[in-house]
Amino acid sequence: MQTSSWTITCGRTTLATLLAAGISLMAVAGCARERDEAGNEVESAKEAAEDAADKAEVEAAVQVFFAAWTKENGKPFTTDGLAKVIQTDEQFVSFDGMSQGATVISGWKDYSAIWGPAMNGFTQAKLSLQRTLLVVREDDLAVWAGLARIYGQMPGGQVIDMPAHVTLVLEQDNGAWKVGHEHLSLNVREKSK
Repeated sequence: MQTSSWTITCGRTTLATLLAAGISLMAVAGCARERDEAGNEVESAKEAAEDAADKAEVEAAVQVFFAAWTKENGKPFTTDGLAKVIQTDEQFVSFDGMSQGATVISGWKDYSAIWGPAMNGFTQAKLSLQRTLLVVREDDLAVWAGLARIYGQMPGGQVIDMPAHVTLVLEQDNGAWKVGHEHLSLNVREKSK
């Protein structure tokens, strides 16, 4: 990891700049703001409202992403819903813990060619959002991380039901948020409280 001698104040430093400098996402999420005499963060009401609105926009796009991963019983699954929220070019990259063929899928064409038929192998299936853990937005770039549940029922009655980690990198494109990178992995283990 690259180190730096300058201090990050986060204001409007772009996420891409921070990542290029070798700063971890955890450092981005914990960017320092002004502090009062007791060491507590100080944020203006305007900053808080802007932050909440920014995160709400990203979360709305994430909801569309999860809703698009639904295969209803008796109906064919299409990737049309996903195409509304995923970059449909060759720049899209998925690190996919569920794909049988490869865990690295490059480009929308390959991704949709794998997942359209795979989802139609189920009688019903759904990727559902369980909990948001992180939302970071800087200008036209955002990172969302959370936990999801994968559910699927096969024609023979077998059921898949398991938790998953999901991380999405989104970019605003002509006013719409599009997923440019998806990372899905299994074996969720949370620290006990």
